[in-house]
Order: sequence, then structure tokens, then C-alpha cells
Amino acid sequence: MAKVIAYEVKVNGIKGVITNQNDLTAAVKETTKAYKTADFGTDEYEEAQKELAKLRTLQAKFRADV
Repeated sequence: MAKVIAYEVKVNGIKGVITNQNDLTAAVKETTKAYKTADFGTDEYEEAQKELAKLRTLQAKFRADV
């Protein structure tokens, strides 16, 4: 039986849904870009840092499941 998984993410204030590995990879790339371009200590920087950590944890979980 297939397991249906969807995760909601927020990058640059835009919410999106991750339903597959390609979506996850794209979200990591976009979040990394936002993280690298945000000014240190800003809310945008802090939010991107937290979201990137969540996405990388999610990637590690998917890799462990495979």
C-alpha cells in the first residue's frame, strides 16, 4: 500500500506543497538561495535558516526510507 505524504513549506513568504522528491529538491534550492541573499540577523534570514534545516532533515528522512 502506498503512503501519501505532503509537506507544506514557506519560501520568501510563498507557501508551497512538497509531494515528491523533485519538489523537495526545488524547495531546498530556493530556500538556499533566499538564505544566501538575506541580510544577517533579519527575520528573512532567520526564517530561511529554519526552513532550510527542516527541508534538509526531510531529505535525510527520505534517503533513509529508500
